[in-house]
Amino acid sequence: MKKSLLLPPMALLISLVLTACGTTSTTSSAAPAATTQAPAQTPQITKVDDQVMTVVPDLKLGSDGKIHDSFSPADLTIMQGVPTKVTVLNYDDGAHDIVAKDLKLNVKIPGSTKKGVPSTTTFTVTADKTGDFHWLCDVPCDGAGNPNKPGSNKGWAMANDGYMAGTIHVVAPSTKDNVAMTILPGTKLGPDGKMHDIYSPADLTLVKGQTTTVTVYNYDDGAHDFVVKDLNLNVKIPGSKKKGDPSVTTFTITADKAGDFHWVCDVPCDSDANGWAMSHDGYMAGVVHVQ
Repeated sequence: MKKSLLLPPMALLISLVLTACGTTSTTSSAAPAATTQAPAQTPQITKVDDQVMTVVPDLKLGSDGKIHDSFSPADLTIMQGVPTKVTVLNYDDGAHDIVAKDLKLNVKIPGSTKKGVPSTTTFTVTADKTGDFHWLCDVPCDGAGNPNKPGSNKGWAMANDGYMAGTIHVVAPSTKDNVAMTILPGTKLGPDGKMHDIYSPADLTLVKGQTTTVTVYNYDDGAHDFVVKDLNLNVKIPGSKKKGDPSVTTFTITADKAGDFHWVCDVPCDSDANGWAMSHDGYMAGVVHVQ
């Protein structure tokens, strides 16, 4: 008869512990739960965009060596599906229009009724497709009404892009925008009864966090600048080297806070009026509105 082997209590306890440990060590770890990430979305501009065009007679030098009537800028970049408010400031005493058949645009622009006081025309365009769309002014201008007059431009600007015709570029929605400003010497009437240098427009409307490219066309032979202390901006703008041929300066603004921020040109200018325009908004000073 075989004898049963009896383990002492301590040995039995150790055996049970080892058995338990062996069981634990061979248990597979559970696979980590899959993490579901939301698809990245491209931020889109949903606000009404703002663009300004300025019409000035006898402004821009042409390839024919003559000075011509012109829109400044003549080209616009807008976003597909975004309502874009376009304001046209017309310093010419003659009427004009903007006709873009593919965008179903036919906007009448009345003439200025007083020298230095522009007519203001505002319209909204919402393009439902991307692409480049040609526009033109088909109201006789730039000498088209007097083709036989000595020295007449015979409407040259009406048939040449960059003058009284141009392109509306429609791009996909994005968080980037484009605006333009034009510096014009001795152009705008002040309450003092004198003609003054101006930025046109003098006010900009931007979106917080959005990068906006600003293009400045300077038709003045004097240098200027664009200083916004609260936005850490100090942009130098060289003068035009040839009458009717503007200097072109481009810079970007990305405002990280909303509010109204005052800007000035602190380069001495508007000399015919003792610098009056430098201290008056709407002339060589204005506001950057950040929404």
